Amino acid sequence: DAAESYLAMVQENEIRAGLSFYERGRIVARAVDAGAFASDKEALAALFHAAPRAKRSKIGSFVRLVRALDDALQFPTALSERSGLALAQALGADAGLASRLRKKLEASSPQSAKAELAVMTAMISGPTKTVVPDVVSLPSGIECSVHAGGKMQLRGDVLRDSDFTKRLIQTLKDFK
Repeated sequence: DAAESYLAMVQENEIRAGLSFYERGRIVARAVDAGAFASDKEALAALFHAAPRAKRSKIGSFVRLVRALDDALQFPTALSERSGLALAQALGADAGLASRLRKKLEASSPQSAKAELAVMTAMISGPTKTVVPDVVSLPSGIECSVHAGGKMQLRGDVLRDSDFTKRLIQTLKDFK
């Protein structure tokens, strides 16, 4: 029957050609769509019964990707395990993400796997936040900007005075 045919195909492909997680997920989805199994969960358990539970879980995540984006992706088999799992997690957390990804991929029409991944990564990472540093004006005429990551920047005419900068550096050295 159809279920046994899919199982034989999976076993043969696992031996001959190392399938990507995406290809494994697509096999599960196609087997269900063809009526060989009643659900993705049933197909996953039957087709990959010999795989460890963690691997089946990862394949299940890729089944969600196939269901959400298969016809929108041009280079789906190039997705690494890590990037695919991150994408599946993002899709699970944001119900509207699949639709927005489809639109963005269609509009940008990436010409390589790298470009396609860049579009998806940017979408799931969200907009980059511009952090404006805190600026403090000191009585000495120095402006001090404190940046993220432990960086501090000083500006001001008084910094041109070598005696002042020597005293400032010595004060910082003495600070505990």
